[in-house]
Amino acid sequence: MLDFLYFVFVFPLENLLALILSAIFSAVGNVALSIILLALLVNFFLTKTLRYSHKKSVFEAERKKRLDERINRWKTVYSKAKVFAFTQTLYRQNHYHPIFALSALGGLAIQIPFFYAMYFVIKNGNALPNTDFASISAIDSSLGIHILPILMTAITLFNVFLSSKETSARLQGSIIAVLFLILLYEMPHALVLYWTTNMAFSLCRTLFKTKININKSDLPKVEKPPK
Repeated sequence: MLDFLYFVFVFPLENLLALILSAIFSAVGNVALSIILLALLVNFFLTKTLRYSHKKSVFEAERKKRLDERINRWKTVYSKAKVFAFTQTLYRQNHYHPIFALSALGGLAIQIPFFYAMYFVIKNGNALPNTDFASISAIDSSLGIHILPILMTAITLFNVFLSSKETSARLQGSIIAVLFLILLYEMPHALVLYWTTNMAFSLCRTLFKTKININKSDLPKVEKPPK
């Protein structure tokens, strides 16, 4: 069953990424730069989808916040049984389910198939002459740690705490960042660089949106004339 899913969903994407990566490497002649350009190309390709996923997650987060405020007020007045019953009715009236809170992971879910396909591209070694970088290996040996996965995790955590003020969202993002640190700590540099570029691109997108929101908040509010 897993082989069937791989050949249906991952294998075509793997071959496409390998073909594009080979073309980029033939043009630039640098492994690290080729990985970075491929990651940027994938992110630009997914821009509209990621934008929709972000809007959906913001919408669900705001809706959950409004519902939670009402539920918290009920908790100060009613018993647990009544609060539970009222909560179920509230969710049903608003067509809401707690699983919708996972919409914040939508962007990650979109990127996972490309990451998985990229793993096989790097593993097979058909698109690049080497997947480890001598300069980074030298730094790792001198420090006694793998510096690239740690840099990736730092970028991810910075993005998590910048993009959300919700404790649950920050905890969720931090857990995912640590899981990727464990998963990629011993992986080839090329694969770690690919995901680090994705995280850096996501951070730049967050910084851009934050700047836009700050500029909007600085604009003077124009009061509407009375009717």
